[in-house]
Amino acid sequence: MSTTERNEGRRLINREDGVVIEFVPFPSQATPKGEARYRDPANPLNTWSGRGQRPSWLAAYVEQGRSIEEFAIPGAPPRVMTARYRDPADPGNTWTGYGRRPTWLLTYLEAGRKLEEFEVTNERS
Repeated sequence: MSTTERNEGRRLINREDGVVIEFVPFPSQATPKGEARYRDPANPLNTWSGRGQRPSWLAAYVEQGRSIEEFAIPGAPPRVMTARYRDPADPGNTWTGYGRRPTWLLTYLEAGRKLEEFEVTNERS
């Protein structure tokens, strides 16, 4: 095995304190979805796209009282989700259709109304 083959996929990180860390990626069954929008300052290979469950490294920082925005990658495109459903009583209440249904929508649905009634039809991006 040549040196090139052995080092393929490895990354060296030079930290500010002069320590060099070599990261060897583990084989993965699935690739992460979406572009990275948040990065762990202690380990630059820890990233998160903002989709799905928060990774453990980010959850630990949030529990310490830090803001998620502290870990935003400069220049990363913002994650824009357009509203697909809107509350007719309060237009500020919207839902993208992802995640748990909001309380305002559940209240209407339990009262017998249909989800299609709340769809946003003509909205500019």
